[in-house]
Amino acid sequence: MNRKDDWNGIESLKRKETHSSNAEDKTHSLETLPPGKMRWQDFNQELYVGATVVRPGQDPYARNKFNQVESDKLQMDRGVPDTRHDHCRHKLWQTDLPATSVVITFHNEARSALLRTIVSVLKKSPAHLIKEIILVDDYSDNAEDGALLAKIEKVRILRNDRREGLMRSRVRGADAAVAKVLTFLDSHCECNEHWLEPLLERVAEDKTRVVSPIIDVINMDNFQYVGASADLKGAAVLSSAPQDHDTRFGCDLLAVSSTVSCCSSTDPVLKSPHWYRTVPVPTVYRSKRSADSEQMEKLSTKLSRFRQCTVPVPTRTPMIAGGLFVMDKDYFEERGKYDMMMDVWGGENLEISFRVWQCGGSLEIIPCSRVGHVFRKQHPYTFPGGSGTVFARNTRRAAEVWMDEFKNFYYAAVPSARNVPYGNIQSRLEMKKRLGCKPFKWYLENVYPELRNTRRAAEVWMDEFKNFYYAAVPSARNVPYGNIQSRLEMKKRLGCKPFKWYLENVYPELRVPDQRDIAFGALQQGSNCLDTMGHFADGVVGVYECHNAGGNQEWALTKDKSVKHMDLCLTVVDRASGSRLKLQGCRENDSRQKWEQIENNSKLRHVGSNLCLDSRNARNGGLTVEICSPSLTQQWKFTLNLQQ
Repeated sequence: MNRKDDWNGIESLKRKETHSSNAEDKTHSLETLPPGKMRWQDFNQELYVGATVVRPGQDPYARNKFNQVESDKLQMDRGVPDTRHDHCRHKLWQTDLPATSVVITFHNEARSALLRTIVSVLKKSPAHLIKEIILVDDYSDNAEDGALLAKIEKVRILRNDRREGLMRSRVRGADAAVAKVLTFLDSHCECNEHWLEPLLERVAEDKTRVVSPIIDVINMDNFQYVGASADLKGAAVLSSAPQDHDTRFGCDLLAVSSTVSCCSSTDPVLKSPHWYRTVPVPTVYRSKRSADSEQMEKLSTKLSRFRQCTVPVPTRTPMIAGGLFVMDKDYFEERGKYDMMMDVWGGENLEISFRVWQCGGSLEIIPCSRVGHVFRKQHPYTFPGGSGTVFARNTRRAAEVWMDEFKNFYYAAVPSARNVPYGNIQSRLEMKKRLGCKPFKWYLENVYPELRNTRRAAEVWMDEFKNFYYAAVPSARNVPYGNIQSRLEMKKRLGCKPFKWYLENVYPELRVPDQRDIAFGALQQGSNCLDTMGHFADGVVGVYECHNAGGNQEWALTKDKSVKHMDLCLTVVDRASGSRLKLQGCRENDSRQKWEQIENNSKLRHVGSNLCLDSRNARNGGLTVEICSPSLTQQWKFTLNLQQ
């Protein structure tokens, strides 16, 4: 539908009624608005967005690190798929809930993305539950980015007179809020159907709950909206790799036994309480019935059956992403708001997650609430001293205040952080004492016991396969796991089968490294991964944003020097520099398919040509081999590397 600039009130009301079956929303559309305010349907999107469009010849990624051209094409109220579970779609939500103030901070955000965020909040929420939308402009270059949006109903704008960063900007917005409940959103989100009610219900029942939606993915290149798995909970991920930002929000798949099943199935995969991972079955796999793709389909079918007969319930999580959550305003203030000495961005999710749990609250992910978020490969912000320094400072502050003696594990994973000054933390330590917060040991034992228990399980049950666990989680080697002698004796006394038997007979769908593999998993370069792009034999390969779900991004380097994806191998067709790579059927003695890791396993060199795997031309048709150099486009890292 083409939007007209001169819509009159009747046309606006008609559009409102078309998009909402909520009688209360229809009544709201007839209410008298304050002077100078307009309904979102009457806002001139073309004029607002058109002032900052990408001109011909300009890089659409330069300003926001996502494709602004694609973002600007979209209508401000575009439809997105309803990614909720069927149970959520049919549930009747409470209407007598506290209203919320939505706080959105931004700095030089793309106008189209910011506008869609606001419109999705107003369009997808019961009108009486949105008290206000507070935009905190963190000193954007153009003050009109936010000022023009203040014309929209319920939108307020606060502008910083200098760059403050995410944490201090959010606190300013929270301090100005008038509602009893705070909702924090990033400035490039799109709310899904009935996203708000499930969150408010949980907070209304217990003010100490901090709740977060399932965060769906909005693709940064084409802005396709893709539903995320509901089988996730937050986890802290420690890494010394700079591109991983050292410590970041990650996801653990939930145990099957943690959901409420209404199945009467005897399928052991559905009833056994082991940990599992989702295995996506792309269309290209379904079109070619290989043995591996059949296994993937079987597992996908089992998991689909399981999900169809389960009731999604709120899930306690050790960590939240930090960008999207709902919290009681009084509780936010009582529990220390944010660490105001943290700068720009990063680490705030660790700090607030530790603080909420250790100081008497809880964190939950609410599966019936869905909000889409644009995930970028890099930040568009400028960081004083560099992003690595700012992130290390922020995360070090969180570790020093909340992790007690366990902060040594943080420094073991991120040794460079020891050299970064973190400022004065006395006021945060005093707050911790005043609130009677529990020690980090309590957090590990009661909130995140998996961090320790996974190592115990690996040592007792995984036999020689525990090496794959340590390759995936190297920091676990530093986590004490206690005495396991009694468990080993029990295992022997009961005549328990080896872990290899478990993999072959109970969980054959679980893809683990073959005994011939010396490296396995995703082949990562920064936030991108080597990807088949859905191609089969004779298809080119490329890079795509890492999704950590296997599928098109699952590779292995074997002892015979093949880089394999299922039964296809990475092949150099022409041994000249600049030659494009293809996927071809693996052949044991084909020299075009022989690769080796060099320079501390950071590069892949083709044996026959002495050229290195390179992504410099990825956007122009695929990966190539080039003369080996220090270029970042030749830096590659497997998820698991067994030849350290």
